[in-house]
Amino acid sequence: YYVTAIYLVLYQFLTASQPRHRLGLGLLVIVNIAFLIATASRGGFLTFIAAGVLFLWMFRNELGAARVAGVVSGGAIALVLVGALIVNYTDFGGLFERLAETEVQEGIPDTRQRVWPAAWKEIQNNPVLGHGPRLRFPGEEDGQRYKGHVYIQYPHNLYLFLLFTVGAIGLVAFLAFFLTPMRRCWQVGFQRGIDPYAAGLAKTGVVVLVGILIDQMKVEFLRINMTDYWHYVFALLGMLVAVCDRGRESTRPQPV
Repeated sequence: YYVTAIYLVLYQFLTASQPRHRLGLGLLVIVNIAFLIATASRGGFLTFIAAGVLFLWMFRNELGAARVAGVVSGGAIALVLVGALIVNYTDFGGLFERLAETEVQEGIPDTRQRVWPAAWKEIQNNPVLGHGPRLRFPGEEDGQRYKGHVYIQYPHNLYLFLLFTVGAIGLVAFLAFFLTPMRRCWQVGFQRGIDPYAAGLAKTGVVVLVGILIDQMKVEFLRINMTDYWHYVFALLGMLVAVCDRGRESTRPQPV
């Protein structure tokens, strides 16, 4: 959520014309970075960095070399200052320590060494349709078993989660649902004649959606107790589609 908010607000900051608006939006970006660091989420932080590289690449022509350098230097300064504040003056300063302690073996982070292989083993037994839309039933974590249902722990990976529950067919359908608006955002973002603000917001949509899909490699958001996050993500998809439609309408000849 914080990574998504950072880049949506950052785009507003870069397009704002009034100094007081830029000040408020800049502070909001810094606050979101602070909360992101406070979560101590290693994957979220790495997604933030990767999305930042993509954001600067997407807007390289609009920003120019000088403003790109300004965004990078300003972001680095804010990150250092906010990180120092969180680490030294709060109880939520474990992010950088966790990053330093992270180990990767055969492409799998140390915290996923058990659950990813276990999920993949069961996926291979029913790769096309999966084992059913429910990952687990009540009591299974405590040893209770249901006839005909295969139990695994949460794989902490959306793509393994989908392959296990709804198989390759379900994974393709899910990705199509996300990649279709991403493709529309890409087309509008680089289409000539589009309203510049709408085009830039469409490009930001590409960055945000790529960030969401990358982040799901380390934790799946399709959990029963996280439905509020579903609402946010899918509402965002609808708004991005609306932005693309408005942008395309701006290129149509207006009636006299």
